Amino acid sequence: MDLPPGTNVPPAVEARLRLLDWIADNGGTAPRQIMDLGPLFDGQEQDEALATAGHLEALEDENLIRLQKKMGWGSWSCDVLAPGLGLIEQLRDRRDNRLRRQQVARDAFLRWLFDCTLSGQRRRNPDGDGVKVDVRGRREERPGQR
Repeated sequence: MDLPPGTNVPPAVEARLRLLDWIADNGGTAPRQIMDLGPLFDGQEQDEALATAGHLEALEDENLIRLQKKMGWGSWSCDVLAPGLGLIEQLRDRRDNRLRRQQVARDAFLRWLFDCTLSGQRRRNPDGDGVKVDVRGRREERPGQR
């Protein structure tokens, strides 16, 4: 999974990055360390659990994790492969760099402002509430930072 700077990522990729964050936050930061994914599925409705399982399978297809699937999602587990560990470190390094986060936030704001001008919102002051829900730059947030 390539994460070039300053680009918007699709919601599915963002969801997969959040899953990698969850795995890392729960101890999945060493090779061949089996992570229990049961708590990830706790309290999820059927549709949400299906989406989570699909994102986990996509991470496996990208050779970032290796899934061990058993009956029922509550008994799934995984270990993070070398490319996944590299991506986790890359994300952490980017998030821990305060100057970089500020630059990404500034660039995201300027892109949003430019898009407002292009979309016909040529008001003197575009509605600033729109930037709060815009997804640009969100990848650089720390987990749970919204």
